[in-house]
Amino acid sequence: MVYCTKCGAKNEDGAEVCVDCGERLYPTRTGYQRSSRHQEDMCFGPRAGSYWGIFIGTIIVFAGLF
Repeated sequence: MVYCTKCGAKNEDGAEVCVDCGERLYPTRTGYQRSSRHQEDMCFGPRAGSYWGIFIGTIIVFAGLF
């Protein structure tokens, strides 16, 4: 038995969509890649400005030492 992650309904092993709500039971490969990238950005922040953060953080540490 496969359980739906959206509504929790029981589905047969070979089912592609939920019999109750119609949600896909197995995520597509492209959806998974976008989802993991989004979760990574939420945890660590976007990578575009990481050098500025390191630079400003270094200045703050040196200012605190002096």
